[in-house]
Amino acid sequence: DARSAAYSVAALLSGFLHFRPDTQVAGVIFNRAGSARHVQMLREACEDLQIPCFGCLPKDEELVQESRYLGLDFNKEKRSDLSDYMARRAEQYIDIELLLQTVSQLQPEAPSPFCFSIPKEMHIAVAQDAEAFSFLYAEHLDILSGMGKVSFFSPTENQPLPPHTDFLYLPGGYPEKQAARLSQSSISLSSVRHYIEQGGRALAECGGMIYLSQGILFDDEPSFVPLVGVLPFRVSCRAEHRKLSLGYRQFRYGGQDLRGHEFHYTQFAALPDEQNWASAAQVYDARMRAMPTPLFRYKNLLAGYTHLYWGETDLLQLFR
Repeated sequence: DARSAAYSVAALLSGFLHFRPDTQVAGVIFNRAGSARHVQMLREACEDLQIPCFGCLPKDEELVQESRYLGLDFNKEKRSDLSDYMARRAEQYIDIELLLQTVSQLQPEAPSPFCFSIPKEMHIAVAQDAEAFSFLYAEHLDILSGMGKVSFFSPTENQPLPPHTDFLYLPGGYPEKQAARLSQSSISLSSVRHYIEQGGRALAECGGMIYLSQGILFDDEPSFVPLVGVLPFRVSCRAEHRKLSLGYRQFRYGGQDLRGHEFHYTQFAALPDEQNWASAAQVYDARMRAMPTPLFRYKNLLAGYTHLYWGETDLLQLFR
């Protein structure tokens, strides 16, 4: 992001280039560039650092994505040809030929140590919704597709789990914004509850974990909205409990080192008795300081506030 910056980006880029020797930086694409003079200063910074500048995308109101308290807001309608428009802008302002030539000369990364020898008949269910279950990474969907057949369902629309589900993924999102609809979607609630109680493998992250809780506490009426209820706590959106929890997280579980990110304002209203519901792992921040956020294991369900990065993870190994 080149907004409000000029030659000083050299210091920032220098940090990215040298902070992690094991990270290869192929070049730079600047976004939200201003005048021709601004572009010239950005390119001069790259020249002095001897790093390719692949292009400078100008400021463009058509491409502005509004944000809200947990990130981007995808609710507002955008122009129908947005993808084509973005592609045309990229072709106009980015030297794609130079980019492809440069990255093709880099040393390839080592292949992932995890090999998914999963039969393609494995059925994977993913909750997807523009609000309640919206934090989906394309890379994670690619990983799931490599494990088996992926089917999507919407608990907000009262859809049941797809038949013959072998693995359930409940991603993060804004379930508190759709709490009433989720609570009234009895078919979805019962099918998810039945699947987990019967020992089905499931991973729930942040909003997905909230969906599996006893319910959500609000300041306004109704003051409590019940949800799936397989996890023994309530989550609070009340002003008295509202607090930002933010940062990188890491922990060891199932013989693997897991990493991810925690970002939420909701909090546990009251955690269950530690003796009966001890955290399945000690969660740490990026500096290995112990964090109070628990990781829940119930039957074959793994749930927590951390949004995990799966690129270094054998998902099914977590449930053995």
